[in-house]
Amino acid sequence: MKVFLDTNVLVDYLNKREPFFEDAASIIGICLSGQAKGVLSALSVVNAAYIMRKAYTKNSLMTKMEWLATAFEISPINRQTIHDALPLRGCRAMLLCRTIQIRPHPHP
Repeated sequence: MKVFLDTNVLVDYLNKREPFFEDAASIIGICLSGQAKGVLSALSVVNAAYIMRKAYTKNSLMTKMEWLATAFEISPINRQTIHDALPLRGCRAMLLCRTIQIRPHPHP
């Protein structure tokens, strides 16, 4: 099973942000234990680094980003990703569109 982790989960975990840290730690723990494969959007990694840049030294932040890139699958965002998301319906489309920050066209 794959679990998509959004930016908030990353920031909650890495910054130990309450009241969400325990839930984020549980989800990430499931991924790290191999019970599920954690997937991150490339944009979520970049956004998390931007949000956390003032809380950590540059070296510490880069170490955290390297860990994310090693521990999780990184889903790319490119023209093809956007094109593939447009015809999708339902939750998968919303997750993908939220990740790439576009809104799907309403379906009649």
